Amino acid sequence: MGVHDDWRALPLVHLKAIANELLSDISWWWQSRGHRQATTDPHEQDHRQEQQGDLGLEGRAANPESPSRSSPPKEGFDGAVCDMFVSKTAHDADYEDEIVDEHQAKAAVHAQGKRDGKQPCVPTTLLCLDVETAAGTRKVLELSKLQSTLSQLMGEYRRLTNNPHLPFVAVMEVLTSTFDALETCHRAHLIHRDFNLTNIMFPGRRGGGRLRAMLIDWTRSIILEMAHRQTDARLVGTKGRHGQCDMVAALRCVLSVARPTLTPVRASSSVNELTAAYEKYKDFDMDHREIARAAEKVIGTRAATHTEWIEVMTAALPGSVRQEVRGRLLSLLKKVEKLPFGFLPPAVYRDVKGDIATTKHM
Repeated sequence: MGVHDDWRALPLVHLKAIANELLSDISWWWQSRGHRQATTDPHEQDHRQEQQGDLGLEGRAANPESPSRSSPPKEGFDGAVCDMFVSKTAHDADYEDEIVDEHQAKAAVHAQGKRDGKQPCVPTTLLCLDVETAAGTRKVLELSKLQSTLSQLMGEYRRLTNNPHLPFVAVMEVLTSTFDALETCHRAHLIHRDFNLTNIMFPGRRGGGRLRAMLIDWTRSIILEMAHRQTDARLVGTKGRHGQCDMVAALRCVLSVARPTLTPVRASSSVNELTAAYEKYKDFDMDHREIARAAEKVIGTRAATHTEWIEVMTAALPGSVRQEVRGRLLSLLKKVEKLPFGFLPPAVYRDVKGDIATTKHM
């Protein structure tokens, strides 16, 4: 186990392991749906086993410290398996408060999950301390890091299968798990407000299921404010203080994995514009319209309406189920948008996850 200053750095061996687990589970799901082959070539089975064995050997050779499947898992402070640690350092004095806020947010969500008897949905905070650096004393947040971000999982799956899109059933599994994590953080009265492909991570099978979402980067999270106007919370780019904001963002983010519609250049340009607007106006007491316009541009490049966007996301599905899945997803998105303002009861999350499960098993 090592310490990485850049949390995006991830040894390839871990990506290979999690991508292969994903492939094996998708294969199991496909067979369980009645798509087993009538005959199975034993030589083909031996070849697949040999490939999987080679991958494991390659991983252990490249990284002797990486655990083998036969070795007992190493457990972290919360019982989840920790393959490495990650540090977040305040680069200047203005960032000190964000480090402390993130530490407190993670602790609150982790404690809520334990009270509810759920598995952790945030990485474990190991340390939050002052460290002497060349620039002076800086806050450092030390976190346990698990296996892979959603973005990295997509990249490794693409490399192994030559397929740019995760299977729809896997996307729906991620979505269900993400809503599980959201329910925990909302019960802790926290709104995440920063959903993207690099802020959803997975712990791997040894940590309780490699498609169990864990949410990271809580620097923009805020406490749910019951009295805030719903009309303000619904505006793209503003400081939404409602759990519904997270739920819509999670739907848009995770479903986009099924069929990304932005080229890297266009995505980078739009996000950079939004980041610049946020940095320029983040200290204003009131939300600034320029931030909202930049955020709307990012979303607008994906699709003009919910219907168009869902059509793009489901274009790769078989024609026999495509239309019905489109209708169900569009209905789900509209349902989430119309959720009542304020603290949402557990039944709401169960209802949404039930709709996702129904769509997944079509």
